[in-house]
Amino acid sequence: MGFFANRNHHAVFLALYWPLLLWFIHGRNDRAGSHAATLLGVLGGVAVMLAIMATGSRAGLAIGGVSFLATSVLLYRMRGAAVGTESAAQIVRLTLLGSIVATIGGAAAMLVLGGGFMDRLDQGDVMTDLRFAILPTLNGIIWDYAPFGSGFGGFEAAYKIVEPVELLSLQYLNHAHNDYLELLIDGGLPALGLLAGWGFIVWRAARRGWSNEQAAATDRVGIVASLMMLGIFAAASLVDYPLRTPALASMATLATVLLYRRPDIPKARRKGQRTSAGFR
Repeated sequence: MGFFANRNHHAVFLALYWPLLLWFIHGRNDRAGSHAATLLGVLGGVAVMLAIMATGSRAGLAIGGVSFLATSVLLYRMRGAAVGTESAAQIVRLTLLGSIVATIGGAAAMLVLGGGFMDRLDQGDVMTDLRFAILPTLNGIIWDYAPFGSGFGGFEAAYKIVEPVELLSLQYLNHAHNDYLELLIDGGLPALGLLAGWGFIVWRAARRGWSNEQAAATDRVGIVASLMMLGIFAAASLVDYPLRTPALASMATLATVLLYRRPDIPKARRKGQRTSAGFR
C-alpha cells in the first residue's frame, strides 16, 4: 500500500494527481497549454490509474476514475490553448483518448492476469461491509451525545459501549469510516457549525477569485483544480477518514490555500491585452 497503511488513503492520495496535473499544465501563464507537459502528464496518469486499481480500494477506484475523466475532459477542452499549431492540439487530443483506452486495457489485463484488486471487488455485496452495517448504531450514538458530542477522540470508547453483539469480531474499529458521522459523534452541533463555516470560506474564496477582474484564465484553472481536490476529500470522507492522515490533511490545506493565491497577471494582460489559454 505504499506509504499508507490504509488502501483507501493511498488511493485518494493517488487520485489527487489529476487536479494537480491540471493546475501544473494550465495554472501558470509561463507554461499554459504546453502540449509537451500535457503529453507526459497524461501518460504518467495512466500509470497512476493502474496503481489506484492495484490498491484494491473500491472507493479509490470510483473517486480516481471520476477525477481521471473530469480532468481529461477539461484538458481536452483546453487542448488548443497556446499550443501554437493545430497539429499540436491534435496530438494532445489523441493522447487523451489514448490514455483512456490504455487505462481500460490495463484494467482488463489486471482482470485476466489476476491483479489482486478484483479479488477485493468480488468480496460479496458491498452493503454487507462493516462500515454500512454499523450505520444504525452510529446514528444512535449521535443522538445519545447530542448536542455537544462525546468529545474529540472519544469515538472508540463511545462505540464500544453500544457495539451490537452481532457485530463483534476480531476487526478493530477505531473510526466510524464516515468522517461526517464521526464529526457529529465527537463534536456535535458545534463541530458541524465549524464544518459549515469552512465550507462557506471555501465558497467565498472561490467566488471572489473567479469574479476578480484582474484574474487571468490560468487563475480560474487553479480554482477548478483546488475545488476538485477538495471534492475528492469530501467524497472520500463518506466512506473513510482521509483528513485524519497528516499527508492528506496537508494536501487539503494546500488546496484551500491555493484558492487565495494572488491573480497571475501576465505582461500582456498588464498592457490591456487578452490571454490565450484556459477558461474565459
